[in-house]
Amino acid sequence: MGLFINEYIKDHKKISTKIYLLLIIAFMVITNIAETWGRDKSVNLSAEETSSLLINAMSGVLSLSLIFTLIMLANNISQEYSKGTIKFLYSKPKSRSAILTSKVFIAIFNFVTFSIIGLVVDLLLKKFVFYGKAMNLNGILSTRLGEENYSRLLSDHLTIDFVMMFLTTMFYISLVMLICIVFKNQVLSVIVVMVMVLGAQAINQLLSLIQPKFEYIKYIFTNIASLSSYFNTITAKSYIQETFKLNANELLIMTLVYTTIFMAISYWINARRDINLD
Repeated sequence: MGLFINEYIKDHKKISTKIYLLLIIAFMVITNIAETWGRDKSVNLSAEETSSLLINAMSGVLSLSLIFTLIMLANNISQEYSKGTIKFLYSKPKSRSAILTSKVFIAIFNFVTFSIIGLVVDLLLKKFVFYGKAMNLNGILSTRLGEENYSRLLSDHLTIDFVMMFLTTMFYISLVMLICIVFKNQVLSVIVVMVMVLGAQAINQLLSLIQPKFEYIKYIFTNIASLSSYFNTITAKSYIQETFKLNANELLIMTLVYTTIFMAISYWINARRDINLD
């Protein structure tokens, strides 16, 4: 617990953390401005329109939270090597695995915190600034969505969306750990992380061109970026099935397996590295 509190204090004393929160809030403001631009505010929103707005807000907030969480994690790990503080940490009566685990837990905490703050801010903006009485949130979570969203209740859809993005985040956390522990360079680690996260779809598109000749290439870890989309809409599900030949079970198993492997390798390297040579 002490290590987690230490990581929390270090993270939330940084100006960059406050900037990330402000960027999330700014994104929600800009999104709401774009959605309400030219709209007649005297016209009430239907339950379907309100549900669509909440789904889009959830998607945007989770995506931003993922990106900022990974940048912070990459900095947290690689800075320990670049600044030499890793030797000080390892000199304490704490195991190396405990130190690394505390960084994983603070990353999870940051993702959840950013997500909650972003969603709360968005709801407040919608209700009290941009839509007012035109948006009725009473009983909105029990709204039945259309076939494009699997005909789910809105509450179920938002829960599934969060769970899938959380699993995706855990995979990326394991990938970031591995990259940072291998490279140990702060700038290089962040660049590699951003390329892997933001360029995942582009990489998948390129790989799909050679997939007919190499069937098993569909199991490459970059395809895990499609997990959240697969469970979000029928259109995305059909596209992923046709393009990458992956189903729900395969995506979930890939996420679990790759996350476990990357975590295990990271802990193994971290436990055996001679820090005197770093």
